[in-house]
Amino acid sequence: MCSDVNTVFARVDGLVSSNLCIWRLQPTNERTDIDPPSEDCAGEGSMCR
Repeated sequence: MCSDVNTVFARVDGLVSSNLCIWRLQPTNERTDIDPPSEDCAGEGSMCR
């Protein structure tokens, strides 16, 4: 699935790390840490942990 560069998040909780000039945000729980959730995490039978 491709990312939509126009997505606006209301909230993202997670761990932030930097490797020189590359920043990374890693949610600890993909189902609850991102608002709005991605399409594959929105339903009860989703692939997210």
